[in-house]
Amino acid sequence: MMLTGKLIKLTGIYVKNEIAAAIPFVSQLKKQVEEWCLTCDQQSGAFME
Repeated sequence: MMLTGKLIKLTGIYVKNEIAAAIPFVSQLKKQVEEWCLTCDQQSGAFME
């Protein structure tokens, strides 16, 4: 029973670290996509009218 508890705790720490590591990557990716979308909107503005 103790082993399972330790395993869950370790997994929780690992997952937290993975999420913390992923956050900057995701926000950077989101920023790039937003910039790309803005560029696309400007270029396809004529089609949007």
